[in-house]
Amino acid sequence: IQNSLLKIKQLGYFKVDEEDPVQIVNVDDDKKTIDLIIKGQEADRTELQFGGGWSEFDGFFAQLSVRTQNFLGRGETLGVQYQGGKVRNYFDLSYYIPWFRDRPQNVGVRLFKRDEDYTLLTGQRLIRKSQGGSLTYGRNLGLFSSASITYTRSDYEDTTVFLDAEGNPVQSDLNFSASSIRPVFVYNSIDSPFEPTRGQKLSASVEYAGGILGATQNFVRPQLTYTFYRPVTQGRIKTVFGFNAEAGYITGFDGYELSRLDRFFLGGENSVRGFDYRSIWVRDENGVTVPDNLNIPLGGDKFLQFNVEYHFLTNSPFRFLLFLDGGNVFDENQSYGFQGMRYSYGAEVRVLVPLFGAPLRFIYAQNLDPLADDRFDSFKFSIGSSF
Repeated sequence: IQNSLLKIKQLGYFKVDEEDPVQIVNVDDDKKTIDLIIKGQEADRTELQFGGGWSEFDGFFAQLSVRTQNFLGRGETLGVQYQGGKVRNYFDLSYYIPWFRDRPQNVGVRLFKRDEDYTLLTGQRLIRKSQGGSLTYGRNLGLFSSASITYTRSDYEDTTVFLDAEGNPVQSDLNFSASSIRPVFVYNSIDSPFEPTRGQKLSASVEYAGGILGATQNFVRPQLTYTFYRPVTQGRIKTVFGFNAEAGYITGFDGYELSRLDRFFLGGENSVRGFDYRSIWVRDENGVTVPDNLNIPLGGDKFLQFNVEYHFLTNSPFRFLLFLDGGNVFDENQSYGFQGMRYSYGAEVRVLVPLFGAPLRFIYAQNLDPLADDRFDSFKFSIGSSF
């Protein structure tokens, strides 16, 4: 019964009554059966959002989004989203069937088009255009385990504008196409995607691009993520401990050299909080930025990241938490380890607003070891969860 309640919570269709979740009715002593009524409230299934806002990465933006989690009453998810702003413009269309042909299998289709225009270091500007689509097939392997495989086809146009030694602007263009498959195994017993209190999640994947699949990129990219939540104290104010660890590696084959698009960068509200998006790049043992052949900050061929959180639950839409984040990227001449790790700590307030279907996040962070060229903001705003 406990596992069934947990699976209902994971669906996101209902909010189960925590104090008295089950009512027993229709007890049949002869057949040794009973009926159970699960008590709670139905969650919002369809979201319509339009308006504008501001975020750390996008600046001011306008947004239109339509998403339903129970399309045609079959539990299918259909989403359309458009956002336009100074830094990023994107369009995303997705359709997901969680129980395909009345079997424990799922199918998803996604189309996207995205334009980004942001600053790296002073005098360096990155303009990126991408478009493509993906097709996913998944299968439930048990109560909390599943496996899936995704095929993705995408095209990229990457333009970098920077200043040469004489201070003159120089432009570098990169055009790529990617064709990849990505098998994923997931074990997930976390009770809620946005209000977690217990459980753990393990995700392991390997992306294979190019080779027999064609396109211009040839690489293999394995990634591993482990997350767990555990209640610490009960009472009027409950507390929960959360931990997340991630690692990844990428290597090219058939003579393919990794581009800026392929390499790992960290930073942002879902990474090491406080650091700007993609602002944690490779540094040497003295903390000095390592540039590529165009004098642009070099991304890593591997990364390591962890996040520690302590949550305070107040039986209201508000959730307070303290956090400590750490992470770094490493190039081919550096090995995995805690050397040169970038750390931040701080506090966060989350407000679960039914209109958004996800919590609003107000983040205050401090840089534990500031270095030259750091791009760090103490106050940030976001929507969603950290991990």
